[in-house]
Amino acid sequence: MGIRTSIRFREVSATFTRPNDANIYAAGDLIANSTTAASVVPLEWVNPFAAPFTIESLRIRKAVAGTSATNATFRVHLFSVVPTIATAGDNSAIASNVTDVSGWIASFQNTVSLGFAGSTSCLLVPTEGLSAKKAELIAPGASVYGLVEALAAYTPTALEVWTIYLTMRPRG
Repeated sequence: MGIRTSIRFREVSATFTRPNDANIYAAGDLIANSTTAASVVPLEWVNPFAAPFTIESLRIRKAVAGTSATNATFRVHLFSVVPTIATAGDNSAIASNVTDVSGWIASFQNTVSLGFAGSTSCLLVPTEGLSAKKAELIAPGASVYGLVEALAAYTPTALEVWTIYLTMRPRG
């Protein structure tokens, strides 16, 4: 058995800035770019390959001044269609506001255990919807969409900049 050298991995990112407040999130709250449902823009990653792909890993980076890792436990939900946010945005219960989950693919989660001067970073692990750390295949030219959920009572910093990185590999 030889080493496969034809596998190409790509890391693609999507970024958002959360609102200008430090309101504490409860477990199960949506972390988003706006407190208004109609203004929430889900994260989007475009398939960079001319083929279907699998998702190998997911990483969060939060760039803030005065970082804290206290209760920084997050889940990122992935969808094959744009999820619908119904009644409220950032800092509202994700379960009652995401009304159409027919395109739900998978979720990744973990606890950020260490903060550095100016940022925190954490590799999330697959939780539900995955088999052997691979999400459903997404067709060429299609996108994957995401929403971030707090899994503990997290106190944010105003205007935190969140970047979520997906590591993708073409199928085949």
